[in-house]
Amino acid sequence: MITAVDGAKVSLALPNMVEVAGGDNYSLDNSKLIVPVTIEFNGATTKAFTVQTAINTDTVATLVANQVLPAGTVALVEGKYSIQPVVDIAYGVTSVSLDIVIDRSFMEINYGKNLALVLKMSDPAKGNALAAGKAATIILIKTGETIAPEGVHYVKFNNSTKLLNIPLGPNNLGYVRGSQDLTMALELALTGQAGAGFFVDLVKDQTVVDAAIANGSIPADVVKLDNANWSVSVPKVPFEAGKNTAPFNVNLRVSASIAFSGKIAMGLRIANPTRWQLATANTTLVVLFDPAHLGRKPFNANPFVIKGGIGEQSDFIPASNYDFGGEGVAYHDNGGRDGGQFRRPDEVDIADNNITIGWTNAGEWLTYTVVVEADGEYELDATLGSPNSDSQYSVFFGLQNVSGVLTAKQTPGGYGDQQPNYSKVNLKKGTYIVKFFMDRPPYDYKGMAFKRTK
Repeated sequence: MITAVDGAKVSLALPNMVEVAGGDNYSLDNSKLIVPVTIEFNGATTKAFTVQTAINTDTVATLVANQVLPAGTVALVEGKYSIQPVVDIAYGVTSVSLDIVIDRSFMEINYGKNLALVLKMSDPAKGNALAAGKAATIILIKTGETIAPEGVHYVKFNNSTKLLNIPLGPNNLGYVRGSQDLTMALELALTGQAGAGFFVDLVKDQTVVDAAIANGSIPADVVKLDNANWSVSVPKVPFEAGKNTAPFNVNLRVSASIAFSGKIAMGLRIANPTRWQLATANTTLVVLFDPAHLGRKPFNANPFVIKGGIGEQSDFIPASNYDFGGEGVAYHDNGGRDGGQFRRPDEVDIADNNITIGWTNAGEWLTYTVVVEADGEYELDATLGSPNSDSQYSVFFGLQNVSGVLTAKQTPGGYGDQQPNYSKVNLKKGTYIVKFFMDRPPYDYKGMAFKRTK
């Protein structure tokens, strides 16, 4: 800093207003807007000194109310601007410039609106003074004229439509199957030139599915899962600095993917980007998974029918007539292949009568595609031969355990003496994947049947 000899004092003045509207009085890059503001003196300075500066946004509302600023003008918020709080003024100058730096992202979030703040001077040192009525200036930024429309950054799902069908195609499934989850790799996209890193909230939102059903883009009979059966890899998706895409995963539980015959819908929504703004389209997404791709097919080409008439006895569902689809889809067997030749090479242990399942182990299960004709209470008959008094089993429709854990009665003839075990279950009309789950064998399982009672 140059120190001058004592001499005449100067007065400092700011312009009444600095308007930024696409002219040449600013500089703009991918992260910030720089607005230079000039402090004029009424003569050359005779010594070096300083002046304090500060930003005030509280008065913007009053200026709008008094029609000094256009209606709808938005005040900048703290953290979205910066200035030099102390301005050094040299000897022998008639003006000095300081920069106001404004966050471009805040401008884009308010794109099309006017932004404003007030710059104030105070406490000029060494006896210098503020010119009357010139201690403050209004900075007005017209965002729609300062940033070209094609330069605005938008965050959206990197998908051409609001619906993503999985699998994507025969040569690009769009998912990887693991032991617990089907993992689908997706992306968010940022339009415009990438800059500093930021985050976007990724929200699981099944109302997005409801909206897609309402507008007819997906069928009304899709399966909407509860949150326990699917997840996203990160609740806040990070965009790395310099990157225009940000990856994330949707994880569908394998147990849920195989529990339904119809398509499974998962709704996503993005919100609250820490930089830039959301696009006007493609900020919601329905991920639609088709379980048919896993290869499930009913044993007899058509589902078993659970008749809806009160008192009607449905056809017996033989244990060995479980769905096609293989291990982990249509059945689970953890003990290796025992029994006869029927349905080899499946690992399911089928007796020589080609009906009964034996050599059972805890955690094994079999599935069957069924159609329930009517809502109602049904009598479930699970036909089992058990040498013990504490053997247990469960029956699921989709993901719902409709039976609870049931205890099979001990049969006098042991495994070969399969007898009915009756219980009551409440069923809803529709097509289901029925799972017979072996909670606590040993027993031989011959099959099951249903009769509506109410």
